[in-house]
Amino acid sequence: MANAAAFRRQGAGQGGSTPTWPPPVRTASAAGQERTVDVTRHNPSWVGAGGDMVSTTWDLHTYFSALMGGKLLPAELLAEMRTPEATVGYGLGVFAQETECGTVFHHNGATMGSAALMYGTPDGSRTLTAGLTWVDDADLSIAPAFQTAQQRFVDEVFCGKVGG
Repeated sequence: MANAAAFRRQGAGQGGSTPTWPPPVRTASAAGQERTVDVTRHNPSWVGAGGDMVSTTWDLHTYFSALMGGKLLPAELLAEMRTPEATVGYGLGVFAQETECGTVFHHNGATMGSAALMYGTPDGSRTLTAGLTWVDDADLSIAPAFQTAQQRFVDEVFCGKVGG
């Protein structure tokens, strides 16, 4: 098994109590009814463990490809991680999603003004990672349209299906 240092992370780190990050950093905005605010500089650890690790999309790609490709965990543990609980489809850290061309695994996340997508095939040979600026306001949210677009994006990347 390889260790995390072997992947030469380019921009991942733990925030601790700092509101700043070394480059590359994507600008994040939070929109409200009065104005849009730049929330790039904030300490995301307020959301607990999910916010204390900040990474680049390239590091997410490298990590998820290695994880799904069996380079980080013994086969038995990876199989257990991928086995979804029946109610929500969540295994031990990843969701299983059926597409027209097979299963993909993912774990997307978000915090104030920023979101990340992370998908991969079971063998890790194909991954999709993306960083997004998003609106966390129900009155301004484009959630239904975004979910449709996200599904089309996943179908395009993993099934080669254009314009579905």
